[in-house]
Amino acid sequence: MSRANSFSLRSSLAGPARYRTAVTLVLALVALVGYGLYTVQSIRARGLFDYVGVDFRTYYASGLILREHGAGAVYDLSLQTAYQKALYDQFAIYVKDNSLPYYVIPTPYPPIYVLLFSLLSVFPPLFAFLVWEGLNIILFLVYSITWVKRLNLKWLEGLGLVAMLFLSVQNFHNLFSAQVNLFLMISIGETLFNVIQKRNMAAGICLSLGLLKPHAILLMVLLFLVLRKWRLIFGFLISATAMILASLAMLSYQGTLNYIEMLSSYDPLLRLGGMTWMSLVDNLTLLGLQRPTAFVIGGGMALVVLMAWAYILWQMRRYPSDEAAWDEVFLLTSATQAIVAPHGYVYMALMLGVPWLVYVNRHNDTITWLAFLTWGIGLGLIFIAIAQKSLGNAVFILGMFTLMMHVFIMLLVYENWKAKTQH
Repeated sequence: MSRANSFSLRSSLAGPARYRTAVTLVLALVALVGYGLYTVQSIRARGLFDYVGVDFRTYYASGLILREHGAGAVYDLSLQTAYQKALYDQFAIYVKDNSLPYYVIPTPYPPIYVLLFSLLSVFPPLFAFLVWEGLNIILFLVYSITWVKRLNLKWLEGLGLVAMLFLSVQNFHNLFSAQVNLFLMISIGETLFNVIQKRNMAAGICLSLGLLKPHAILLMVLLFLVLRKWRLIFGFLISATAMILASLAMLSYQGTLNYIEMLSSYDPLLRLGGMTWMSLVDNLTLLGLQRPTAFVIGGGMALVVLMAWAYILWQMRRYPSDEAAWDEVFLLTSATQAIVAPHGYVYMALMLGVPWLVYVNRHNDTITWLAFLTWGIGLGLIFIAIAQKSLGNAVFILGMFTLMMHVFIMLLVYENWKAKTQH
């Protein structure tokens, strides 16, 4: 190819890329303003720890309980009720027909993770909340920029991708609810990076950090078992065993019983507004379907999705050893996991973040870019618009639209793979 033709080809590719980046940054700015106004509006109407920062209520209470009563007491719902109610009464504003009645939020994480919250609970609640949010923002940006450097992106390309992820509805809800899913995103991201680098032991250790929410990494563990990545599995088991033993040592016998009782009595109402097949079952039931009928529809869909995931991976069986294809495997598996998990809100889908970044960068086509934009910022703008009329409808629609987007992501990965193999 001549130098002139080479320059022409680069120019033809650079033009659409610059256009996509410009559109991304404009929509990101719109999303930033929308999220900001919605957050201020919510705080003015309902205060803190009722809707905005609602999950920080249980984190802060758990930190206090751990310091004052020990790790086992963290899973005592009567203590959680008392500590969380004090926070709610101090910071929340109850609005009739708008606020939910006060309810206790359990902390389902093993006690080794609660140690972080015990450090935050040393500070006054409001300051601790601001520190938590600030750390989440800083760590998110630092980690995203790390991936921009790993992918050798130019600053404008990197800015567009980071803006798409940072202002995605998944990250917005993670910050809005003061959730912990950034750790899940980093766990999956570093597992991907170390697998690509063929550092399988380190990849397994990174994957074990996702035990913060074990239902988010089950398929990933199963995948590596099927692929016989024994060093990765060994690293995962060693790290997981260490965390489990440390947690059991902290819990004691009674604390372990409290933990088991808390998990077994998890309120199904906490699933409402989620993005999984069980959330589909709950929503269909609310719409008037009989529970068994709704369960058959939701369960049938989950089974079909699992079969599709297995079939696509079987079709891609030549590629897992090719480091350039690992982003496909991770994006496909994470999207599938987000559908078939027993429980999961939209913010848990932040685990798709790094595979998305790598995948969009590698494919560099308009359809893939539009899918990423819709999954993140597009759904966020839809949520903000509907929430002005009905928050309940906005939450349910967001969950179901996210579920549909994850099905679309599976199809996108498969179709792009087919197109690649046919050339």
